[in-house]
Amino acid sequence: MSLIDLDAFSLDAHKRKGLVHYYGDNVRTIFLIGSIAVLLSLPLFTRLLTETIIYPATVVAVLVIAAGIANPAQRWTMVLNTIISAGAVAFFEYQALLVSHLPATDDWQQSFLFLENHVLALLFLIALYYSIKTTRGRLLKKHVTDQE
Repeated sequence: MSLIDLDAFSLDAHKRKGLVHYYGDNVRTIFLIGSIAVLLSLPLFTRLLTETIIYPATVVAVLVIAAGIANPAQRWTMVLNTIISAGAVAFFEYQALLVSHLPATDDWQQSFLFLENHVLALLFLIALYYSIKTTRGRLLKKHVTDQE
């Protein structure tokens, strides 16, 4: 690829950011924030996890990969972000319900893990909303006018 081709691609990608309802950057940010939160808190909660540690570690990896490949030039990444957002909502809410069914204790870690999973489910619900808006805008192929 020549330098001219690379410039044409970057210009094309920049133009596509002008899509109506493009929120891919917001979704990417939410994916990274959620991944960092899980990764930083994971060592605190290893004794409370009802399932193997591979599940949260895999979720972190999937979220970071999805954030890294998301771009306005490829429709499939927008659809992928929608699917991953929906999966993350289900995963973190399921984790919260699992923690709520643990034997009740006055342990701050159990309460914090329950709260963290609910907050993460809410965060990914917002990502799901933005992902759906982005996918819908891309599928409709409407562009922002220059009047903004």
